[in-house]
Amino acid sequence: MKKEALGRASIIILVFLLLSLLLAFFSYGEEKVLLIFLPLIYGVVFISIAQIHRYINHPGMFVLNLISAIRYLLIPILIIIYPDYKDEYGSLTQGIIFMIFEAICLGLFIIYITKKYYRGRKFPNHIKVKNNNNILLKLIIIYAVLIVILNPTILLQYNFVFVDSENVELIKRSAVITGLSGLIVDWGKLLLPLLICIPLIKKYRVNNNNLYYYLVIVVILVINLMFFSGTSRNSVIMPATASMFFLIKAFPNKKRKIAVLMSFAIVIVALQLTVLKTEYIGTRTEASLESSIDYLESYFGGPENMGITVIAKETYSNTFNIDTFLNDVLGNFPGLSQYFNMENRTTTFYNLIFYNGGLGRDQIIPSMGQGLFYFGYLFSFIPQMLIVWGMAKFDSMYRNTSDILGVYFLSYFAVRFGFTFIQNISIILNFIYSMILPIMFILFLNEMINRRFTLRGSLGYAKNKAVICDKQY
Repeated sequence: MKKEALGRASIIILVFLLLSLLLAFFSYGEEKVLLIFLPLIYGVVFISIAQIHRYINHPGMFVLNLISAIRYLLIPILIIIYPDYKDEYGSLTQGIIFMIFEAICLGLFIIYITKKYYRGRKFPNHIKVKNNNNILLKLIIIYAVLIVILNPTILLQYNFVFVDSENVELIKRSAVITGLSGLIVDWGKLLLPLLICIPLIKKYRVNNNNLYYYLVIVVILVINLMFFSGTSRNSVIMPATASMFFLIKAFPNKKRKIAVLMSFAIVIVALQLTVLKTEYIGTRTEASLESSIDYLESYFGGPENMGITVIAKETYSNTFNIDTFLNDVLGNFPGLSQYFNMENRTTTFYNLIFYNGGLGRDQIIPSMGQGLFYFGYLFSFIPQMLIVWGMAKFDSMYRNTSDILGVYFLSYFAVRFGFTFIQNISIILNFIYSMILPIMFILFLNEMINRRFTLRGSLGYAKNKAVICDKQY
């Protein structure tokens, strides 16, 4: 068995080595030759040694696989073979070197986490659908509905995926509702499909009727894929991906059908939202290899974006201080942003370079860029390492849990961490503050209430049984 694994690893290494040599032969520009190390590191460390492709049955690792393939394989190949690629910021070489350093650090860390959290672990065969009332979860949904009734404008932050272009102006004018009310509505939207699906899954298991399976699919598709916040693709794609893994655990005998259906639906929704996003921004770009590279670099932190982080660090190193760090870490805490200087942040420094001093602030600084500000070059991987470690922990919890509530939320948490490793610690901390901590506390209270009602029910049953027995004798 070891010989077979060694043989497969050798073949993978040879394939990526030949690919790198081929890319070097077709490379346009000397600085681009450095990019061949990214596919080589990806093939040797990520695929051959860490074998991340073997663990795509975990939600977080599934997302990490896709993003790693785009960042370390697809983007470098496109840049190498495109002769007219422009180094607009003069930072391509710095960005490539920084990205190579990132790939080495991340790859070595993934070797560790795959051994600790993934290798040799098996999934439980069945998840439990308990007969709980889930009173607290229902109350949160009712409260969310009351908030919407009292303030219907809160619905303006949600849109339907197949909205037509006439409603784009409405989307532009809609204000995002913040604060506790907005959070409760977000929690309600997350809880609603779960509470609808639990009784349907129970009936499917009792009757083995596919009607209930299709009803669950419809509920998940409509609520978790077709309704989204603003024009954000992430607000759809990540819950949709998490929903796919929830469905796979709920219906393990329909695993392939669910994977194909949900993957197809996610692609369609992503394309539709891309068109809508273009309408929203008011710009149209002609489909070309150049625009594709720019798009991938912007959303997946390519070498140009990594180079901008190096420039930002060099430019604003004297401006960065402990206040900047606190603004990054605590500035996104719900209700506290007013007490922090949201301009004195690493994200702002990055955007000032990205937009050449312009007013734009929507570009996300990569996690390695924040690490560069916080810990210097050699330890810049620390934020990314923490995010990936969190992903592995949630993947492990998702795999081991047999509770349907845990499966639903842990898959969502793992996907968010798996996606956010290319982004930054500010974004994941905001998700922890507004979603993970409140949801885990809600689930804890919900479980306590369920146990109390179960205990009372069992005590009531015991008393009635005792009375009946006394009457009989």
